[in-house]
This record gives sequence, structure tokens and C-alpha cells, in this order.
Amino acid sequence: MAQTAPDGELTFDVQPAYQAVVWQHNGITNTRYKLTARQQKLLLYAIAMIEPNAAEFGKIRVSVEDYAALTGLETDNLYRDLRETAIAIRAAPLVVDHVEPGMKRPMRRHSAWFEYVDEADGSGFITIKLTSWLKPYLLQVRREFFQFQLGFALDLRSEYSIRLYQYLKRWEFAKRRSITVDQLRLEIGATEIDRKGNIVRINLEQYKHLKSRAINPAIEEINRETDLSVSYAETKFPRSKAVESVTFTINKNLENLEKLRPVTLPEQAQLELPGAQADPALDTATLDGLAAIATEFGLTRPQELGLRAYAVREGLQYLQDKANIVRSQPRANVARAFLAALRDDWKLPKPLPAKKTTKPREAKKAEEPRGWRDWVLQHYPIAEIPNSFGELQKLVPAVAGECERDLKKLAAANSETEIPQTPSKGEDQVPSQTVSKTRSLKAMVESALNESH
Repeated sequence: MAQTAPDGELTFDVQPAYQAVVWQHNGITNTRYKLTARQQKLLLYAIAMIEPNAAEFGKIRVSVEDYAALTGLETDNLYRDLRETAIAIRAAPLVVDHVEPGMKRPMRRHSAWFEYVDEADGSGFITIKLTSWLKPYLLQVRREFFQFQLGFALDLRSEYSIRLYQYLKRWEFAKRRSITVDQLRLEIGATEIDRKGNIVRINLEQYKHLKSRAINPAIEEINRETDLSVSYAETKFPRSKAVESVTFTINKNLENLEKLRPVTLPEQAQLELPGAQADPALDTATLDGLAAIATEFGLTRPQELGLRAYAVREGLQYLQDKANIVRSQPRANVARAFLAALRDDWKLPKPLPAKKTTKPREAKKAEEPRGWRDWVLQHYPIAEIPNSFGELQKLVPAVAGECERDLKKLAAANSETEIPQTPSKGEDQVPSQTVSKTRSLKAMVESALNESH
């Protein structure tokens, strides 16, 4: 509870628990600022200490010891680190498109998160105060707000993960949200601004770097550590390979619903448009189907309630399809398998087409002119016969060509003239009495050509 200090100023000194709720107006996301992961955690810790219904911010006294215990930081030199972190937040530019009652258009306001930071006097506390004009975004928020448990944000290590988690919580009620790549850079703090709100540096300027170093690691960490299960799809510019925007699909992470001790969050509508938060009523048959799935797979009551968001958006059949996938084979933990099937959108395996059995192909033998050996013996009776017509073509291509032409003419004329056959030990072999007198065919041809010349 808040107390009134001797100077009459309201003071918040009750340290938040891990499951404490951070309240923020939707408009707080329309801001430009750049903070490290440690700076963001201290900021959210301080916001969690505020009573949402308080009239003023008052002083916030952060216990160094309690903060270290909750965030898992080492206590050595933590006071100095915490003081320097708070001062860095105080110095970091904060630019907000701010709207006040009676204004037709928002104005751009330049400020900082903290109005001041008091160094401790040995008491183990540092005292900070949020900038007073931020009250509409953090105090007495009745409409168009979002909230999340502090512990989920503290478990995230990356500055991009913490910023993206808050953006996704702000749009959780809509289930899907599209955003341009340029705007996403602003939302997750991948740009650096000056005190005028102008972008002075773009980190991860190429989309492939933004995707591999910020978006994908942040989503992986959010899915592992928080109450959200997130995926995204890319949309490219027309007739281009460049990515113009991404569309996030946001679900409850049923596996992590009970990671923190449960707290009762208010049922007030989180409004972007009137009635945007209200889900369509589910019929009795759908509710019975959800109850049957929860019973079969041993889901807790919060997890069963979390199934309703899937049923509203995807239909009961979608959940039954995932249940059938889990049933298709033995599982060591059916509850975990079913939740993973929802988280990762498991698909039924498609049977592989049967492979056609093919007969081994026989090596094709090169076709040789019929009777070529007889032709060679007839024209070069003492020549050494090669083992194949291909070898003849390599040794004396002119003779091989003449042989082919003669044999084609004989076939065309359907000549019955037979070339005398010479008995041989094997097919088309030179007679044994001739072998001793043979010489290379190439030499014979060269000799014949010389004689003709």
C-alpha cells in the first residue's frame, strides 16, 4: 500500500511480486524510446509498484536487495549499477504522440520516463518518480488498456523480446496483427532517436538482419518463457522480393499459463473498437467437445479455458484434428504433446508415394556393321583384326568409314554375294595359318595408301 511521506508526498515502497500485474494504456505503445534490457526491467518493476487506482505517481522506492532477488542479478555493486541504470533511463529521450482532452489531433511530446532519481543515503533504496504527464497512460486506466504479469517480462533477456512482448500483449485480444517493417523497428526499439524524436540511427537496417537477430530470437524467447504463443507470416511488396510487413498470430501459451502463481486479472474490456474483446458465445456442443478434449489429455482448468480462443477463431474441428495427430502414435506425455500440437500447428503426415520399381538397365552394346570383320579380311587379308569395330574406327577411321559405306551399299542392293568365310577358332578370328604373317592393320593401310600414291 502507498504511504504518505513526512513531506506530504505519496510514496510507494511495497516491492512487487513475480506475478504482479503491469498496467498500461494502449497509447503507451505509440512511443519512441531506446532502452537496454536491464533498463526496461527496472522501468517495468517501478510501474508494477504503482497502485493502478492512485491519483498521483508519488515516489517509488526500489529496494536494491528485493530487486536483485526478483531479477536474479548479483548483489555485488548492484546499488551502483541500479543507480546508473535509473539515471540512464532519466536521460534517455521519450517521444510520445500525446493527446489531451479537447485536442483534435495528437501533438508530439518530448520528455523522459523519470522526472527525477534520488540516490540512496545508505538505506538500500533508490527513489524515482515517473514523469507526471504519463498518468493517463498508467493510472486509473479504465478503457483501452492491456496488462501482463511482471515475471514474464523479467524472464526475457533481449531488449527486443521485452518490447515485442508488450506490443503483442497490447494486440492479444485481436489474435492477429499486421505491422509494416519500418513501424516494427520503432515498436521494438531497433532505431535510435534524438531528443527531437528524429531517427538518428537504424539498427539492423537490412530486413534479413532484423529477422535473424531480432524477430526470430525474440519470438523464440517469448514462446519459451511467457504466456504467449506467437508465429508470423511475411507480406512482400507487389512484384518484389522485399518484405513490406509481417502479420503476427497471437495465442495463449497453454503450457506456461501456470508458470507464475495465478492472479485474478480484471475482466474489463480491452477496447480498440467497442466490443472488440468480447468473444462470440460458444454453443453447448463446442463447450462439451472442449471439455472432452481437456479430460482426455489431462489439461488443467486454465488450459481448458485457453482452448476457447482456438475454438472461436479456428473452430472445434481444428482442435479435434490436433487431438487425432496426438492419438496417432504413443506419447510419453499426451498433455504436453497436445499443447505442442497447438503451439506449432502440427500437420498430419502425408504418405510418401510408392516408388516405382525399375528393372536394371542392360548396358547397350554399340551396334556394329554386320560382316565388318569379313570385309576387313577380304580387303586386308594379312591385317591384324581389332577386337571391335569401335577400335577399328579409332585406329584407322578412313578404313572404318569405307567399310561402313560398302556394307550399306550391299545391304541396299540386297546383294546375295557372300564374302568368303574363313574358318576360325572363334567368331571372326583370323585363320591360325595366317596369324603368324599378320601385321598391324594401321601399317597395312598406310602401305596400301603409299602404293596407290
